[in-house]
Amino acid sequence: MRSAARRGYGPEMITFGKSAVILAASACLLTVAACGPAATGKSASTPASSSSAMPSDAAGVSALLRDSTSTIRSAHLDMTISAAGMTLTGQGDETAAAGKMQSLDLTENVPQLGALRVIIANGKTYLQVPTSVSHATKPWVLVSPTSSNPVVRRLATTLQSVQQAASLNQFSAFSSAATMSAHDTQDLDGAPTTHYTLSVDVRKLPDTLPGKQQLVTAGVTTLPMQMWLDAKGRLVKFAENLEVQGQQVSTVVTVGNFDAPVTVTPPPADQVATD
Repeated sequence: MRSAARRGYGPEMITFGKSAVILAASACLLTVAACGPAATGKSASTPASSSSAMPSDAAGVSALLRDSTSTIRSAHLDMTISAAGMTLTGQGDETAAAGKMQSLDLTENVPQLGALRVIIANGKTYLQVPTSVSHATKPWVLVSPTSSNPVVRRLATTLQSVQQAASLNQFSAFSSAATMSAHDTQDLDGAPTTHYTLSVDVRKLPDTLPGKQQLVTAGVTTLPMQMWLDAKGRLVKFAENLEVQGQQVSTVVTVGNFDAPVTVTPPPADQVATD
């Protein structure tokens, strides 16, 4: 078997693969769960009583998220993750049905490497690696756990978890294992939202939730997180800042442009390496 380097992927790609795994696990693989136009302006808060129609406990938030995400057909993706001295940003779009991701087109910008693009379409996952890493003759690779390329096989495992996590209903699972410490109303970019501060008990997360085992292995028992829900109960912003094995991991996810027309198509077959 030819080495990964001879097949077009050098040691930088192996390093990237490890970094991707660490970032994804530390952020609970929720980075691609749902994002959107960033609501990054200053927010104004008012007492929780001004949002009496919204739930005031974690169980209510979980039920509301489960209902609101079940009808979403698409969302725009945007994210920022900082960990181990690296800041990874990404943006893209996904389609959904019954709260579960159906297709995804996401571009991540990785420090010192460049842009990495992931397309999930028709049940297959395609990866376009930065030109600084790949010297392959084709710009895309079909990510398969049976690939003869060991780097691609490793990434297949990571991206499979990402695909499972890229569902809007994942946030309902997080809130169902949480307790609420505060909630209020805030305006984000001029739109009213209800802001929740939650603490998630990792032990209570479903065993099938992608990223749980990595968190348990890393010794993480509690996840402090904040959620912002719009008037329809849809998640529009998520923030988390925690320490994993001595490293600070900061995640900001935003969600928006719901139900806009989105079509995700696989790359041309003649541009895809399949071995």
